[in-house]
Amino acid sequence: MTSETPLPSTLKINPTHPTPPPNLYIVGAQSTSKTTLVNNLNTYFTTTIASSNNNPGSPPTPFLNHGVEPPTIITEVARTVLKAHHFTAQDVRTPARSLALQQLILQAQATAEKN
Repeated sequence: MTSETPLPSTLKINPTHPTPPPNLYIVGAQSTSKTTLVNNLNTYFTTTIASSNNNPGSPPTPFLNHGVEPPTIITEVARTVLKAHHFTAQDVRTPARSLALQQLILQAQATAEKN
């Protein structure tokens, strides 16, 4: 998305009937630019959006000027869990350790979403 790209019609901002934002989950194999994508989305949503859904040619304005809070970004849950619990590459190949890792990641994700 470029700063000139208007929001999709399903995401138009309507201050009289605010719609909760959808949850987006970025998942994929290692080294596929997930973190880069999340960082770029964070920059986009915390700095600019098209200034009007009805006037896509108008210059971008700060997201908060539309009375909408930018989304909450939860990053690197799996990497944080791996480091905190001292998992290794070999652990991921061991079914019992892999299952334990998945459970810890899901717990950490749920905790992060509640906060």
